Amino acid sequence: QLFHQIIHTHPDIEPRFRNAEPLETPRGYPLPMGSHKPSLVHGHILLAGDAASCIDPFTGEGIGYAMTSGRIAAETIIKAVASDNAAIILNEYSRNLYRSVGAKFDTGYRLQQLLRYPWLFDRVVLKAKRNKRYNDFLRNTIEGFPCNTNWQKFKYYAQLIWPF
Repeated sequence: QLFHQIIHTHPDIEPRFRNAEPLETPRGYPLPMGSHKPSLVHGHILLAGDAASCIDPFTGEGIGYAMTSGRIAAETIIKAVASDNAAIILNEYSRNLYRSVGAKFDTGYRLQQLLRYPWLFDRVVLKAKRNKRYNDFLRNTIEGFPCNTNWQKFKYYAQLIWPF
């Protein structure tokens, strides 16, 4: 309803859609978060952006990751075209993309899982309030900066909570 209201009443948008005929009913689609790892190579087709689940599981940010996946896909395609064995080169795309963004998505997924336990997440946030190192980690994760892969290890999560 809101979509229809906007295209029929917004002064900048309404003129563009005045004579438009809908082809289908608009509907939402859930974003494929980076915690899901689909197959990214299908023959000579490489998936990038949302289609490659390049969305941070914790923050929902995806534009930067879409651009990164597009750049890596383009680099891979250039190598494949120049190669005698394009299939092998194209299959490197998944490995290169996960090498670039995988640690960030894994950390985001773990933080997303912490949200299932509000009492635990509250402890993490409280510790971050008291400890600059943990504060920097949470801030960098939320802002989408690269994270230290050590944060993927259990002992670092334990240190987030204990000792308090």
